[in-house]
Amino acid sequence: MKTMTDMKHWFAIALWSSLLLGCSSDEGVIPREERAALSIESAGISAQALTRTDAGYTTLASLGDAVGLYLRDDAGKYAVKNNVKYSFVAAGQPWQTATPIWLGGETAKVCAYYPCHDADPLYEDAAALPLNTQLYSHQEDVSYGIEQEVDGTSAHSTLQLKLDRAYSRLALNFKRDAASPYPGTCRLTKVELINSGIITQASLDIRTGARTAVSIPGAFVYDRPGSGLDITVPPYASASDIIKSDDDEAITVNRNRSILMIPCTLNSTTINGINYGLTVRLTIDGKPMTVDIPYADLPAFKVGTLYTMTVSIRGTELTVGGISIQNWTQQPVGGDGSEYVPL
Repeated sequence: MKTMTDMKHWFAIALWSSLLLGCSSDEGVIPREERAALSIESAGISAQALTRTDAGYTTLASLGDAVGLYLRDDAGKYAVKNNVKYSFVAAGQPWQTATPIWLGGETAKVCAYYPCHDADPLYEDAAALPLNTQLYSHQEDVSYGIEQEVDGTSAHSTLQLKLDRAYSRLALNFKRDAASPYPGTCRLTKVELINSGIITQASLDIRTGARTAVSIPGAFVYDRPGSGLDITVPPYASASDIIKSDDDEAITVNRNRSILMIPCTLNSTTINGINYGLTVRLTIDGKPMTVDIPYADLPAFKVGTLYTMTVSIRGTELTVGGISIQNWTQQPVGGDGSEYVPL
């Protein structure tokens, strides 16, 4: 016969078991009274790589903007979350997701990147996002935010993401030199950037911001069929060469191309007592033309930095008048869909 003491004992065990079951979830052991959904209040991309200040973030606030979020913790209290898509909806509203990440009293770590490639398996691992030196594309222009700690409290469950660029950027402007006119059609079909320090493939750990070089072939070659490189550089800007950008600024079509460069330090070569770094080789009307850039003018491609180079095509040679180096900020969009850098 069970005594009152026995019944109290069994009741306590049953109550404790039910509490344990009620705390379990796919996010780990999280007490329900402490659960809070992770929220993104805002996200912005740094435009201050050269000055390295906290100011100067370009806010992401357009429909279609989306980040990929990763969550992990060292104690095993949460299930790992990889590449969860959060999308901008409207100013003043939290970013939306179809798969909320729930937080409890334990601390977790989150990191993020933009723009989101949620359907691409290459973006499943926060420790190894792919980087490729390539023609500029908004969808490939990766920015990221390293790990920060979150938990279910109101003070630590809402994120204001500050993202840093993963790439450097080289804007190439092409023009015919008026003093020594090029006599041919001036059809440009190939661009080669040559230096033994150039990295064409790398892996980015967005948890820490560390990059690991995967391929260092010594050159980047841009001549893929259908890539839009096959352009004819006009002798002057005629009415047919002009379009209007969104801010009604006149833009010359087909005279500029922009390249996402994996940050790297270039190597120098001494020629006739002068140190040179990058070599630019263009194939024009089927023939190669080359110009060597003094190493002092361009010793490296630094992350978050925009390098603007105007290449003048002369009768028998190429020249570069100088290289502009500045913080990489947003530019008006050109006729080929890339951000335009004016001549």
